[in-house]
Amino acid sequence: MPSGFPSDFPIYAGSRLTAAAINSGGNGWTMEWQTLDKVSKIQAFYIGALDGSDWMLLTYSGTVETTFSASFRRKSNAKATGSMQVAISGGVTKISLTLTTAS
Repeated sequence: MPSGFPSDFPIYAGSRLTAAAINSGGNGWTMEWQTLDKVSKIQAFYIGALDGSDWMLLTYSGTVETTFSASFRRKSNAKATGSMQVAISGGVTKISLTLTTAS
């Protein structure tokens, strides 16, 4: 995991981190994980995990079988916000995340 990334952010079990970068201001991250699990399983995980912790799910949408998008923020720090996209590409499910803590 990149330096400073919140250790309490829920990570989908069994996924493999394939890309990670800290943004140029040092206050955010762009990351990608991959898994062979279905989008519907990942969607169910994040809907529960983001509402059951210090993170709050703000909006989400998707087709359940092929795509899922969500926006979220930290309950204890409203300046910590982010979004994720989950989609199947070449038989692999990719979880893309952008998280910013403040500017």
